[in-house]
Amino acid sequence: IRARVSPALRGSDRILVSLDGNLLKTRFRSPNVRVTEADWNATASSDDSLHTIQLTVVDAKGEPLIASAPVSFYVQRATVAKQRRAK
Repeated sequence: IRARVSPALRGSDRILVSLDGNLLKTRFRSPNVRVTEADWNATASSDDSLHTIQLTVVDAKGEPLIASAPVSFYVQRATVAKQRRAK
C-alpha cells in the first residue's frame, strides 16, 4: 500500500493500519506500507469477501493526528485442486 501523507511524517510519527477493523501490530515509519501474509491471517475477517483498510498517523505518544477514510476492496483467493487420475 502506498499512501500520500500531507503534511509529511515527522521523525516520531508512525502509521497504523487497520484491516477489517483490526489493528496490525506493526507501526510503519513511511507511507509505503506492506501487509504480510501473517498480518492478513491475523487480522482479515475472511478470505473471499469485502474488506476495509484504513491508515492513521499517530504521534510519539500514540495520539491520532489524522486518519484516512476507510477504503473497501474485494479479495478472491484462487486455489488449485489436484485432479485424480483415472485408472
